[in-house]
Order: sequence, then C-alpha cells, then structure tokens
Amino acid sequence: MIHEQRRKRDGKRIREMRLDEEIEEMFAAAFAKGMLDLEGQLTPILVSLVSKDSSMLDGLDTASIEMEAAKVCPMT
Repeated sequence: MIHEQRRKRDGKRIREMRLDEEIEEMFAAAFAKGMLDLEGQLTPILVSLVSKDSSMLDGLDTASIEMEAAKVCPMT
C-alpha cells in the first residue's frame, strides 16, 4: 500500500516536472520569437533552440567524479 502511494506521488511529480519544462521551453520560444521579431509557429523556433551538437556528451566519462566532488564540497 505504501509503495503504491509513493509510486503515484512520484509519478505525479514527474508529470508536474515535465509540464514545468514544457512551459519553460514554450516561454523561451515565445521570448525568442518576440525579441527577434520572427513570424510563424512556435514549434520550429523551439526546435531551433535545442542543441544538436554531439560534443555536449564528451564530458560524461568524468561526470561522476565531478558529481562526487560537488557532493563533498558544495558551492555556496
């Protein structure tokens, strides 16, 4: 019973986080559209804001070391 409640609560949090991210993404696209005086739908603008560079994954081999260091000495 407790596990079911936790799963439902966690599922709700994940849905809420996804919704928040979608709202932020659409806001960023709308902001860019307004600032750059672009015309048309927000979807193509949103797609253009997403990084498609494969080099963004290059640092993953040291990420766990950096995460552990941050846990030991968090930034203040």
